[in-house]
Amino acid sequence: MVLSREDAAQFFRLMWGLQFFVSRQRQLLPEARSLEEYTTLPSERKIIVRDALWENPDLIDAYVEKNPEGLRAEDLSIICKWKGFISGRFTIFRYLKDYTIFMGNSRVYGVLGLYDPLEEVFSSRPMPLLVDAVLLPFKGKRVYGKWQG
Repeated sequence: MVLSREDAAQFFRLMWGLQFFVSRQRQLLPEARSLEEYTTLPSERKIIVRDALWENPDLIDAYVEKNPEGLRAEDLSIICKWKGFISGRFTIFRYLKDYTIFMGNSRVYGVLGLYDPLEEVFSSRPMPLLVDAVLLPFKGKRVYGKWQG
């Protein structure tokens, strides 16, 4: 199961805006002088920004306070909820019709893919699968924001 195309596009629009802010604040990718330039960078380049964000979640408050892109209150609310991210080592236990089961931190989570079903993302790996991940709240669901297996 994945987010709707519209929700996935909204997720990335908000995430990339936040990450561009983090990049500027921490001077991580100076070659990206605008949000448009940042969004075109390969994922491998954005990883350092993504990791800096989860290591410094207080940057979320700074972004929301400054609201450099003039986002609507609804969008800012979504971003604020990302402070409730869950990070750790998870076991991907099973793929179900509506979500993928992640187990970790003594809890069980139903997690959605963004554009691609997690079953496809991890298809070449045997189950159960151990991954380091960041799970993010998004519109009453959980999505993955980072994984390494």
